[in-house]
Amino acid sequence: MSQCQNCPCINPQVMSLCQNCPCINPQVMSQCQNCPCINPQVISQCQNCPCINPQVMSQCQNCPCINPQVMSQCQNCPCINPQVISQCQNCPCINPQVMSQCQNCPCINPQVISQCQNCPCINPQVMSQCQNCPCINPQVMSLWDSGKNQPCINPQAMNQCQNGPCINPQVIGQWQN
Repeated sequence: MSQCQNCPCINPQVMSLCQNCPCINPQVMSQCQNCPCINPQVISQCQNCPCINPQVMSQCQNCPCINPQVMSQCQNCPCINPQVISQCQNCPCINPQVMSQCQNCPCINPQVISQCQNCPCINPQVMSQCQNCPCINPQVMSLWDSGKNQPCINPQAMNQCQNGPCINPQVIGQWQN
């Protein structure tokens, strides 16, 4: 083929020897310029090719991600049920077990509120583990961090609550305000 210019190429074995030829099922895509890519085994050897079910997403640029097992190997991919949310950027959080591994996620029934930022507090057992939460029947008012400006509901000891209304205190001298 190198001895012939402007000739039609018929099943050449080596694409680089032929200029302006159509590519017919080449085995090695990197030897062919301006060729369509037909099921290449290695996507990184092919420029401007669509990605068809690649096994390793990191070898493919500008490819859609189809069920990748590891999200961190794929840029600009949607996250489909990842097992570990921290490996996935800009992903929605779907029922993560540990909220601290997920940024900008809604908190769904977390067991430990302190591991979750900007979450509503749902029946926490210990109020001091939850910031900016309403206090619901706490046994000890001094456990609140943000409870200074919150009403006290049936506290056992009034002096443990600042700026709270006093309800039936046994000792009047323990009130402030």
